[in-house]
Amino acid sequence: MPNKYIIDTCSLVNPFRGSFRIKVVPSFWEEMKKRIISGEIIICEPVYDEICKNKDELTFWLKSIVDHTGLIYKMNASVMTDYSLVVNHVNNNYTHIKESGIRIFLSGADPAVIAFAKSMNLPIITEELYDSQTKSKV
Repeated sequence: MPNKYIIDTCSLVNPFRGSFRIKVVPSFWEEMKKRIISGEIIICEPVYDEICKNKDELTFWLKSIVDHTGLIYKMNASVMTDYSLVVNHVNNNYTHIKESGIRIFLSGADPAVIAFAKSMNLPIITEELYDSQTKSKV
C-alpha cells in the first residue's frame, strides 16, 4: 500500500491559479487524479466543500473524480474528537492572534485537515507557512 497523505485546499487551489493550470499542465492534474483514486491522496469533505464554492474548472475537475469514485472522507467520531482538540488548542494557545484571524481559521477547512491528519496519522500536503510574527493568521 502506498503512503497516504491528506491534502489541504491551498495545495490544489494554488497550482490551479498559478503555473499549473489544468489546460497548461494536464499531466500534473492526471497524476493528482491517479493518486486520489488510488487512495494515496485523501480529500476530506471540508476541503471538497471549500473548493466547490468557487464553481470553476478546479471544482469541475474535483467533482468529476468524487462523483465517479465517491472518494470523499467525511467527519467521523474520531475526527470530531480531534477537531475539538484542534479548536481548543487554537483558542488556548494563539492568544497573540487577532480574534478575526482565529475566526477565519476555524471557519475554513484547515482545522478539519489537521483533525483528519491526527486521527488517521497522516502527513499533510500543504503550502501554508507558519509565521510567528503575524498577528492576523493562525
